[in-house]
Amino acid sequence: MLFVLFLSGCQESSENKNNSLTNFSIYTNIEKGFSIKYPSAWSKYEDPDQMPDGDVLFVSPSNEPTKTGNLMISVIDNVSLTMDEFKEAHIENQNILFSDFGIESERYITLSDLPGYEIGFIFTKDIYTMRQLEVWTINENTLYMLAYQVDQAYYENFTDDIEYIIQSFDILDL
Repeated sequence: MLFVLFLSGCQESSENKNNSLTNFSIYTNIEKGFSIKYPSAWSKYEDPDQMPDGDVLFVSPSNEPTKTGNLMISVIDNVSLTMDEFKEAHIENQNILFSDFGIESERYITLSDLPGYEIGFIFTKDIYTMRQLEVWTINENTLYMLAYQVDQAYYENFTDDIEYIIQSFDILDL
């Protein structure tokens, strides 16, 4: 799925998080119908070439790529699956994609005040052991997925920011 950037559809602003030294910016995508807060120091890439299904990618700052955390947001229209059907198909696809795919955690959650799902898993990419946390919801046949990935050794470095980012995700009433 490719995302076309409409300048009038994307807006940003800055805000301070009261209980942290981290500054957060707000990213709003009117075209895809969501907004999210992300650390201001993170880079933002709309329609990232390396992730064809991604609508926006946020990347933590680092001089060493293996220490970089990233969060990709994908919005996919015309999803005809229920939450449980999507979960089963997605887990099956991950098992095919990664020969060493291992689920660490999974649970039902709330995302943007809607029923959602969260799965944490581990896999090997090249010589690195990666951890990925994915959360998603389906609203009116549209899938909203947030996928956070980082080398396992650096996963804990970003957990507070990632929790805040996920909690800030909002599906817009348009």
